[in-house]
Amino acid sequence: MESSLVHGEGDLFGEPFRLTDDERRFLVALYRQDRAGRRVVQRALLGRAKGYGKTELLAAIALEQLCGPFAPPAPNIPVAAASFEQADLLFGTARVMVTEGPLRPYLEVFDTEILRRDGPGRMYRVAAAAGTNDGSRPTCFIADELHEWTGAKERVFLVISNSIAKRAHGLVLGISTAGADKDSLLGRMYDYGQQVNAGQVDDPAFLMDWAEADLALDPNAGQDVRAKMATQANPHAELFGTLPFIERRWHEIPEHEWLRYFANRWAAAPDDESWLPPGAWEACRGRVQFDAETPTFVGIDMALKHDTVAVVAAQERPDGRFAVSHRIWLPQGDTVDVAAVEAHLRDLHRRFNVVEFAYDPAYFERSAQALSDDGLVMVEFPQSSQRMVPACGTAYELVCAGQVVHDGDPVFSDQVQAAAPRMTGEGWRLSKGKAKRKIDAAIALVIALDRASRRESAPQGPAIYAGFS
Repeated sequence: MESSLVHGEGDLFGEPFRLTDDERRFLVALYRQDRAGRRVVQRALLGRAKGYGKTELLAAIALEQLCGPFAPPAPNIPVAAASFEQADLLFGTARVMVTEGPLRPYLEVFDTEILRRDGPGRMYRVAAAAGTNDGSRPTCFIADELHEWTGAKERVFLVISNSIAKRAHGLVLGISTAGADKDSLLGRMYDYGQQVNAGQVDDPAFLMDWAEADLALDPNAGQDVRAKMATQANPHAELFGTLPFIERRWHEIPEHEWLRYFANRWAAAPDDESWLPPGAWEACRGRVQFDAETPTFVGIDMALKHDTVAVVAAQERPDGRFAVSHRIWLPQGDTVDVAAVEAHLRDLHRRFNVVEFAYDPAYFERSAQALSDDGLVMVEFPQSSQRMVPACGTAYELVCAGQVVHDGDPVFSDQVQAAAPRMTGEGWRLSKGKAKRKIDAAIALVIALDRASRRESAPQGPAIYAGFS
């Protein structure tokens, strides 16, 4: 890239292209190979705050895939964005990097495509707003600003991504800043990447490199804190001298917008105000270690399809606080892997002194019967307002008083804090709010804490310890 490309429009226009340390580190991970010399990563997501220079990096990668040392035979590379304007910006950047640099004699450049002169090879512009078909056979698909790929535009992304399977060693690369709605294409990719990075899912073919400000930092604490947040979310902020601009924007745009664009945090509009005060959940972060003998209470929030499933276990520690651990399953297509959920519950039953498993019978009745037959104590917990209103109040008091300890897992924390209060005739309870973000872990947490703190447990029989070691 550095020997063949120049910078596009901007302060460095026409100068030899130079990678930053952060870009170089990402490319090393993106292009890593196995022992047979095959590229390991087939799907990648890069997340950085506004002002990073993401579009120019995407253009450089696209050109490498077209005519660089790792370009496959007959490369076919759609470079895409949600809108015509953004697609033009991405493709236009690549066009300038060619026409003003050493590659000009080797490529033919047109308004919407770049062709190799020495044989088949094509890079072309795609706008999701225009729709697409699945007739092409792309080798590399590059998508910019994935947080804008919503609604029908998701279908365009899926169609082109699926077409990659027609070519050997294809690559799908997306780049974005954080969005406002986790129930989206980007949100699902982000949650999956968090699970891969945490070791909860084994998928070496998926790479997520996401920089965001520490959740424990509050931008209202002052300019130095905001500068630290901006640098965490954009390693180029100080290098490119944009910190004064970022600070100025703090005073010009709403807080949730600043958090999205410059701290790269998922942040919804104030209409979806969290049920917890700012900083309350982060203050409960700590070391979570379960004891095999301590009574354990498990809350289950089940779904059948198109939703996540969450299981939260709670134990009271000697200091009176409640340690909580979690497991969250993402939907596999349209369905949920019910067998995997049941296997996890049986594993908890074997490893710990689980007093009860509390569940809503609406979606879990058949599984509950099977688990009960295996010796697990299953307790119905219908999510009626009569039950959920006091349970939500209990969880709120425990979290705000610092009586809960969690490990800070990003997906767990996001679902807990995404829940919004909704008034009912009996009082307030948790809901998804207007942004419809996933809150299944918050519901499971409420159930587990309610049962653990009230200690209204089911009778403990010998079957509880079946298989326990």
